[in-house]
Amino acid sequence: MISFLKIFKKQNYDYAAMIENIVVEMRDHFKGILKRKNNITSKDVLEYLKKLDARFNPLDDKITNKTKDFVFTLDKVQPILQPFQFFIYLGYLPEYFSIEVMGNKEFAGFLLNCESNKEEIEVRCKYVNSGIPEEPTKDAEKLMKKLIKKKLFIKDSYYE
Repeated sequence: MISFLKIFKKQNYDYAAMIENIVVEMRDHFKGILKRKNNITSKDVLEYLKKLDARFNPLDDKITNKTKDFVFTLDKVQPILQPFQFFIYLGYLPEYFSIEVMGNKEFAGFLLNCESNKEEIEVRCKYVNSGIPEEPTKDAEKLMKKLIKKKLFIKDSYYE
């Protein structure tokens, strides 16, 4: 008898398509709010993330109406997204906001940056974790290469 876990692990999930869909949908949602209101509030972000069933780190500071940085995961609704952490930064409003996706575990070294005032989404070759630049894992490199093949994504200036 084949174990259910073995079948689940053998699935080839299209992480690139999933991440692209999530980031583009988030960007479009918040761009719409920014266009209508010329601002995005923490309440707007929280309402949206509640609909996504996002999970916040319980050790992070309590979110208030002055919160400008949001860190969350989407693994509650989609468990295969467990290795990814999502960020929304509102500190540059009203000019633009930023969405980042960072990989952990088997996707360590993956970083994607989407700024609302740019059409392309930047795939970063390295990110700094705990003050030390981290080389991408093989899974992170595969994911980055797959995204860069799509016309919406560009390499950062340090990408090899």
